[in-house]
Amino acid sequence: MPVLASLPLLLLGAAKLLAMGDAPWQPLTPGAAKGPEIAAVHAGAGLSQTLLRVPKDTALPPGRHEAEATLVLLEGELTVEAEGKSFALVSGSVLELPAGTSYRGRTKWDRKAVALVTLAGSWSRAAE
Repeated sequence: MPVLASLPLLLLGAAKLLAMGDAPWQPLTPGAAKGPEIAAVHAGAGLSQTLLRVPKDTALPPGRHEAEATLVLLEGELTVEAEGKSFALVSGSVLELPAGTSYRGRTKWDRKAVALVTLAGSWSRAAE
């Protein structure tokens, strides 16, 4: 199964403040000219945290994580389809996905989305 993105380690044991504009953004799908982007916040073997930024009127391509995932929507609106259900997330919403759950998503035509994704393990995202 192809992995769409691996993220470098950003924080190494020292207290640091990361401003959203200073995050090391890169395409969710390597080589994509535009679309969803990710930035590592914390990368570790037991826990990883990644920022996800999805422009307005944009699809979040189908994927899944081998580890349990928690998505906290920080800004905007995002609809996520998983387990045959549709979840309408607004700022402050928390969505928990069991390990191996396939999902996809989409932003509204007029709203981008920024989320913090926490995985119970190192970052990896398999394409569906």
